[in-house]
Amino acid sequence: MKAALDKGQFGPWALVTGASSGIGKEFTRQIAASGINVVLVARRDALLAELGRAISQEFEWDTLSNGELLRAAEEAAFEIFLTTDKNIRYQQRLGDRIIAIVVLGNSRRPVVQLYVDRIVATITAAKAGTYTEVEIPDR
Repeated sequence: MKAALDKGQFGPWALVTGASSGIGKEFTRQIAASGINVVLVARRDALLAELGRAISQEFEWDTLSNGELLRAAEEAAFEIFLTTDKNIRYQQRLGDRIIAIVVLGNSRRPVVQLYVDRIVATITAAKAGTYTEVEIPDR
C-alpha cells in the first residue's frame, strides 16, 4: 500500500534511519515518491549505496546534468548543493545561482570521514548563492 504524504504538513525533508532494508527502505521509497527530500542513514554502507542509486534511478535524478540538477535542486528549495566535482565552477554559470554550492576537495570516503567537522562547519556557514571549496588533502 502506498501512502500519500503531505509535503506541506510534514515539511520538505525527512530523515530515515535503518534505510538500507525492510520498513526503512519502504519508508524511503514512499517519502521520496511524495516529493519529500530524503536523508538516508544506515549501518550497512553497501546496501545504503545501492538504495541511493535505486532511488536516484527510479525518480530519474541520475539522468540530470549538473546544470539540470542545480536547477532542480533550486526549484525544490534545496539550500545546499554538496558535490565533489571541482570543475563545476568552470562548467556552470554560478553567478545567478540561489543555492549555496559546497565542493569537497576529495571524494575518497575514508579521507572525507576525517574532515566531517570541517565539512559541517562549511555547510553551516554557507550562504545563498555562494561557492565554497572544502580543502581535504589526499592522505
